[in-house]
Amino acid sequence: MQLCPQVDDNEPIVIGNISEEWQFFLEAWKHIPIKYYSLQVGSGITTNRRLLYINPKREGVSYQIKTNMPHIISIKNNSLILSKDEGMYVKFTITPPTTPCKINIKFVIEDIITQLPVEGIEMEINVKNS
Repeated sequence: MQLCPQVDDNEPIVIGNISEEWQFFLEAWKHIPIKYYSLQVGSGITTNRRLLYINPKREGVSYQIKTNMPHIISIKNNSLILSKDEGMYVKFTITPPTTPCKINIKFVIEDIITQLPVEGIEMEINVKNS
């Protein structure tokens, strides 16, 4: 994990190392739908969160969810098997650094069969003093 130079509000941005698999996902990022979220957590406080994902397709799907920063985000249920219009919560745990910063996390939702990304989630996490 690296810290970038200070940003406008004097908080560093945490950047993860980019694996070969994530190089592929980042190339596909321009071509898949992306949802954006932001949240705030206390520094050094492990937090459980969840996001509702609804299957937008007309048929059943089997997806796998991956993140570019597994050292900060731990996904509890990394596979989704959904019928048409069915939803499911993606549960994850955030283990933020002990110092205030901003973390830009990416999640990719990948088709289990084709192993191609179908959707992305970008999340900015503001880590504040607790």
